[in-house]
Amino acid sequence: MRPSTKAALKARVREYENLQRSQHHRDADPFERIETRSQYLEDLLRLYQTEAETLAAEKERASKTSEHELSREIDRLTDTNYHLSQKLKAMHEEVATLRAERERDVSEVTAGFQRQLQRNQERLKMSSAAMQNENAVLKAKVEQLEAYVREQRALEQAEEEVRVVELQYHVDDLRNELAEKRAEVEVERRERTALEDELALLRQQQHEMITFIDALDDTAARVQDMRDRGKETHGQLVEMLLRSSQALLKEHIEASEKAELEQARIQAARGVAPMDTGDRRASTAKSDPVNDKLSEATRLLQQRQEALRSSAAAQAEEERRGAKKGQDRESQRNPASTLASAIATLRSALEAQQIEVALAARVALDAHEATLRETQGKLLNSYAQCELLVARTAELDRQAAEAREQCAAERDRALNLRDQAVLQLRTRDVRENARARRHVETQTVAARSATSQHVATASAATAQRESTGAPATAASAAAPRDHPAHHHASGAGGPRSTSDKA
Repeated sequence: MRPSTKAALKARVREYENLQRSQHHRDADPFERIETRSQYLEDLLRLYQTEAETLAAEKERASKTSEHELSREIDRLTDTNYHLSQKLKAMHEEVATLRAERERDVSEVTAGFQRQLQRNQERLKMSSAAMQNENAVLKAKVEQLEAYVREQRALEQAEEEVRVVELQYHVDDLRNELAEKRAEVEVERRERTALEDELALLRQQQHEMITFIDALDDTAARVQDMRDRGKETHGQLVEMLLRSSQALLKEHIEASEKAELEQARIQAARGVAPMDTGDRRASTAKSDPVNDKLSEATRLLQQRQEALRSSAAAQAEEERRGAKKGQDRESQRNPASTLASAIATLRSALEAQQIEVALAARVALDAHEATLRETQGKLLNSYAQCELLVARTAELDRQAAEAREQCAAERDRALNLRDQAVLQLRTRDVRENARARRHVETQTVAARSATSQHVATASAATAQRESTGAPATAASAAAPRDHPAHHHASGAGGPRSTSDKA
């Protein structure tokens, strides 16, 4: 064999081996692999035929030795050509079998695909109807939501207006109440000022009363001193009177005794019988004016002594009876004690009146301060309520704004959801329709291309076999190396792969 033919064979074998090792060849359709191997074998057959023709042409010009070598080469090429022809025949039979199976599989796949396509179309129609119904339901829901949002917005606006009016009325009431409280505070302030002036006047009167009571105390002290001195003088006078009365009585007794003795002596001298003591006293009293005066003085002295004793007993008895009666008797007996008791009574009355006035003023001042504190607390509560109402109004305004924003956001979200749902439905319909069309077109194109390729390959192989004539008897060196791959591709990969793909 010529070197150029060997180089061509080696290059073609290497190219086919590289193609078998490639990922594209492994992932290709079994029909494509069979067609590739058929093309490879046809190329080898063509190279061998060309080499056989060339060697036959050179056979005439070569020597016997070269004829012998050429004949051996021709025999070997003929054997190789025969083996290749047998392989090509087996491959044509396998191609026919595969074509029949392919047609059967294609018909089955086409029928299944038509059924699947019909089911998909029915399912698509049902899904389209369901989506239309769902779109209608969603549209109705969106309209209901919009109506509900509008109604809620109207209700909230009405409630907000009513709340604002109520708050305005309440604020007006609080302002009126605040004005009334301010007027009451002003009146109470005036009353407090009047009470403070009255308290100052009472304090001044109290000071004057205290000054008057101090003056009365001084006067009472002087009166008491005068009464004590009068008592001492009265006692001295009584003692002097008693002493003088006793002295006069003693002198009178002595004078009467001397007169009686003198009368007795005279009578004895005259010779008259002496009289007894009573008769002498009677006669002396009747006859002597001095004796009358002495008896009168004695009688008066005794009356005075009896009066002093009775007055002392009555005073003690009156002191035992009671303080008031004793004071009355003492006042009847002594004007100084009457004045002291009156001063003491007046002082106690003034002190009681002062205490009562101070207590009344203190109670009125405490009540006024309590009222002021209560009014101040009410005012503070009113201010706090006003502040709370202002804060509540601001909070309600903020909540209303948030509610409006939330309603707008909900409406936008509902519109976005509606648009997204419509877009998803349309996108899904478009995708399903496109996927179905692509699947149908891909299956149809694949079936048509496979069928046309097999037909073209079989026609080319038939034409090549008819053009080459009788099968060659030469054997090729590369064919045994490709034989297992051919059996693997034809026997194991063809129909099963085709059925699996279908």
